[in-house]
Amino acid sequence: MAIKNRVRQTGPINDQRGSSSSSSSGATSVQASQLTLFRPIELVTQLLTNHAHIWKLAGLLLLFEILLNIVIIKKIPYTEIDWAAYMQEVSGYLKGETDYTKLQGDTGPLVYPAGFVYIYSTLYYATDFGENILRGQWIFMGLYLMTLVIVFSIYAKDKSIPPYVLIPVCLSRRLHSIYVLRLFNDPVAMFFLYAATLAFLNRRWALSSTLFSLAVSIKMNILLFFPAFGFLLWQTQGIIGTVAQLTIMVLIQVLLSLPFTLHHPRSYLNKAFEFSRVFQSDGGIVAVINKGFKASPTVLATNARYMRPSHVLTLLFTSNFIGIVFARSLHYQFYAWYSMTLPYLLYQTRIPVVLSMVLLGAIEWSWNVFPATAESSGVLVISHLIILVGLWVGKKSVGSQKKSN
Repeated sequence: MAIKNRVRQTGPINDQRGSSSSSSSGATSVQASQLTLFRPIELVTQLLTNHAHIWKLAGLLLLFEILLNIVIIKKIPYTEIDWAAYMQEVSGYLKGETDYTKLQGDTGPLVYPAGFVYIYSTLYYATDFGENILRGQWIFMGLYLMTLVIVFSIYAKDKSIPPYVLIPVCLSRRLHSIYVLRLFNDPVAMFFLYAATLAFLNRRWALSSTLFSLAVSIKMNILLFFPAFGFLLWQTQGIIGTVAQLTIMVLIQVLLSLPFTLHHPRSYLNKAFEFSRVFQSDGGIVAVINKGFKASPTVLATNARYMRPSHVLTLLFTSNFIGIVFARSLHYQFYAWYSMTLPYLLYQTRIPVVLSMVLLGAIEWSWNVFPATAESSGVLVISHLIILVGLWVGKKSVGSQKKSN
């Protein structure tokens, strides 16, 4: 295949553990959760493995990322790929053109929905008509840091996740390049997707649906999450609630597209939502989701209003991952679609930690080989398939996970 984010968790959707331990063991647990500067080995161990300290490690990682991104922006040259084309496409709209077939750049016609046009129109003005690239890089550094905060917040919702799992979330050389050296639209769409996921975990259904729809309006790859998102809506909302949330999502798309569909509906629909150009893997996604559901046929009846983060996140991230595994081709910026979810997915498998790190390293290496080779593509495919099999086998069945929570 060619390679084309500290508050204690207070939301109602939480992975919880039983409280059957004795008072003595409880006291021991409290002592174990306290960091001490006089025991450096214990300090590091607790920081990396005790979920109670996940935001301490997250804070250190964010500080590191601030410094690292400043160095990257100042020391590594910006590479032009799509930014100029983005600016050309939105400049046509800003001049009054609403026919999507006439909104073009050096790389071809505009093929993203209306949300993209509005976001990059704002960036057009914020960067002096697209000319101030450095300012754009600082903006995308802010976007990257905000995305990390949201992703760390998502991971923190799952009480079974040890803090060290956050580290590979922000170790990617390719991901830094996609954000602050290329200014692609993929990170913008993923920001809204992760925000939608966090809102869902906080039981903010309408907000989650709104953010999800906004993400789709920027780039259609977000639809890879939709089979799981729709399934989770059904589990938590039932038929009527699901229809209500889907209505919100559709209305947002309709409202955002009005400047274009009122005058040139056909050209907008043909270009902004050219489904034949993107996805061919929904069947496999639904099959895996159904497998997880069948493993616990009482989920809908017993846990519809109190979904565990491990359940929500595994379904959402796996749905997207399957779509990537079976994509016809991958562009380098597509790594932003799933890079930050890989550490979580691997933790949900029976794959040993060391092998998980090897797989993450292999995938990262594959995405950094340019141009792609048969070897790098093969390593990527094999790594993907190993993770996919690990997800299929699972760490625990959906039904039995409740015992450990």
